[in-house]
Amino acid sequence: MNDSATPVPDYCRPTVTGQPGRYTLVIDPRAGVGPPGHQFMMGGIGVGALVAALEAETGKPLVNANAQFLAPAHPGETLSIDVELLQVGRRMTQARAIGRADDRAVLAVTAALGTREAQPDAQFVAAPTCPPTAECPEIPRPFPELADLHSHLRMWDAGGDEDAGRALHWLGPIPGGMPSAPLLAVIADFLAGGIERTRGASSLDNVLRIAALVPTDHVLCEITIEAITRGSFHGTSRLFAEDGTLLATASQSGA
Repeated sequence: MNDSATPVPDYCRPTVTGQPGRYTLVIDPRAGVGPPGHQFMMGGIGVGALVAALEAETGKPLVNANAQFLAPAHPGETLSIDVELLQVGRRMTQARAIGRADDRAVLAVTAALGTREAQPDAQFVAAPTCPPTAECPEIPRPFPELADLHSHLRMWDAGGDEDAGRALHWLGPIPGGMPSAPLLAVIADFLAGGIERTRGASSLDNVLRIAALVPTDHVLCEITIEAITRGSFHGTSRLFAEDGTLLATASQSGA
């Protein structure tokens, strides 16, 4: 599945079943986060798997995805993904995917997929100036004894302002040096970890909008936590390639 130039990491690559619109993913320990004995699938992994299923079912690239996190899932469980095509057009398709583990709804994604070439591409925001990963301190893994998500997707602190709710993080290395929409869904879910006050929060949703997919070994996340109110946070992030290309934007709320 998905043999394009934007390969999907195997830990969020679902398997096609014999049923129309049905995919499955056995949740790998490498998709897990959390302390020993209490690991759960990072929500971004689930979103990545549903996005991969949506792209495979429609044969079209992701434009945007709106995810709602409903319940936790755990390594070793099987995530069943059902895709429903809501509106199929010649160029654009709107669809929905629901992920379930042991018959309980875990997350839901609605998405638009396709391409239109009405106008030339343009980018109106610039990547922030920051040092490369070689000059940035690596952020320590929370549980270095575990072979979890943090064991193969590393983070570097590239600056920011905790008091202003802003952070710059490099994430990588990117498998094959080419990001995919499912992998960017995973990276976008690191938004809550941007500043100390929201680290460890439970994500409620994530909205991902794909701008461009270009080769890069690491992704720069420009994170802004915009408000913390009534026990929830609201934030946004921009994801850039090393050459400054805007890969995607994301927004998220969490408890």
